[in-house]
Amino acid sequence: MSTKKSPIERHLYSVHLTGKDLKPLTDIENDGWYGVSFSPLAKYYQLSYGGPDIPYQSVLSTTDRNFNLPLENNTQLAEALKKYDLPKYEYGQINANGFTLNYREIRPPNFDESGNTKYPVLFHCYGGPVSQTVAKRFSLDWHRWLASEPRLEYLIVEVDGRGTGFMGRKSRVGIRGKLGQLESYDQAAAASYSHYKFQV
Repeated sequence: MSTKKSPIERHLYSVHLTGKDLKPLTDIENDGWYGVSFSPLAKYYQLSYGGPDIPYQSVLSTTDRNFNLPLENNTQLAEALKKYDLPKYEYGQINANGFTLNYREIRPPNFDESGNTKYPVLFHCYGGPVSQTVAKRFSLDWHRWLASEPRLEYLIVEVDGRGTGFMGRKSRVGIRGKLGQLESYDQAAAASYSHYKFQV
């Protein structure tokens, strides 16, 4: 599994023992978060797609590209979700305190991008060492409900600041001896950016 395409995605690759000839085994043309589990002799593997769309699981073969055994496609979940207005997602990066940070906005289903509509903004942050909040994974949770509920329509902002994982060693270890300090600076910088962007 690798973050070669993006730190907020996970794709499966094959690679020669020399470290050369890296080839994607999952569709890197589309966003994806995958997990994998191989059989003891590595002839088969269970591929778990975790988002951003409806998750599914299949068994594939390392020797036969035509072999595909679906385990779960979550058809019932997909049908059930058609009844609801789900939030929209906007991913991007901001520069804060000399670092490039990943962010995600969880927007109300009918989000007004003109700036004429004012939305309450809620920051959802953890920022613990080597954690990751911004990821292209499927989820239905409290924050998505806050964005989707017509009586509320919150704009949820998530930012992976310094100390979180998958953005390089310099970003990850910079909080050593300053735990809780630099992460707060990054969230505050992201809040300033959100205020400028949306005038909330």
